Amino acid sequence: MPQHTANQIAAIDFGNSNTDLVTSHAGELRIFHQPHGGLPDVEMTRALLASAHIALSTLNRIAVTGGHHQLLPAQINGVPITPVYEVRAIGRGGQALVDLNRPTANRF
Repeated sequence: MPQHTANQIAAIDFGNSNTDLVTSHAGELRIFHQPHGGLPDVEMTRALLASAHIALSTLNRIAVTGGHHQLLPAQINGVPITPVYEVRAIGRGGQALVDLNRPTANRF
């Protein structure tokens, strides 16, 4: 059974030229990139996490987007896979970067 850390989530974008991985570990944002390696599957996902030194057993969830992300199963080793439509992922990422969740007086 996976040993999850509180709110440990990884996000993976399976792009046509690069695969990008973002996660937060102990309050530190970790970003990892690698060249496109073909269609996403369970083994590619495991290898990507291992290359970034992230243990699958520490994750609560993996959010995935990008080309052919829908090929992944609903879970890997008990860790849920959450598909995210790419345009929504881009928009939400932009919101997070400018912190649109703060009070409206601080928004531009």
